[in-house]
Formats: sequence, C-alpha cells, structure tokens
Amino acid sequence: MPFRVRLEFTNAGSEATAVRYVHVEPDFADFNEAYGMGTPRDLAMPIPLDAGSRATYDAMVTLLNAQQLQPGSHRMIFKVRIETTDDEITAEFPALFEQSTDPAERALRLSPE
Repeated sequence: MPFRVRLEFTNAGSEATAVRYVHVEPDFADFNEAYGMGTPRDLAMPIPLDAGSRATYDAMVTLLNAQQLQPGSHRMIFKVRIETTDDEITAEFPALFEQSTDPAERALRLSPE
C-alpha cells in the first residue's frame, strides 16, 4: 500500500542551502511494519533553497505488509529525516490511518497528538 507524503521545505535563513537526503519512515503503533521507499533517499539532484525560498517534494513510501493490518483505526507516526548542505533535521508527524478492505474507504489523516 503506497503512501505519498508531500513535504514543504522553507529556508528561513540568510544563506542558500540545498536538500540532499530525504527519508520518510512510517511507524505504526502495535504493528511491525515492513516498508520500502518509493523515492530515492539520496537525491540525484539536490533541491536548491535560496534564502527565503520554499520548495516541495513528494516522497513515496510503500507499506509492504499492509494485508496484515486489521481493518479499523491505527495510530502511526511519519518519521522524517532531512539532510541539507549544512544541517540535519528530524521531525515526527502523528497520523491516524483508517484501514478497510475497500481501498476507496482507506484514509490517512494527520493528527495533532
């Protein structure tokens, strides 16, 4: 089951930089997930970020053992690690995934927790 995660980068500094590495890891509560990256972690062409600029990047992650995930609500966290020319940033984004046997009823929601 693929997840597309859109990341927005903002360079609030006064110097230009570039995003060189992006890693997105899904982490489900009470579930031993297996996942594969659908996009390369090491970017072939770094994403340039001039001072004060923004850029977006779509990362793809596939949950390889999704068939083992029972229908219902599942708490999860997207763990994101980004490396720029001069820094490493990590962040976690809580989410709630609604699993269903009907793909049209599956839903992913970011949660404030």
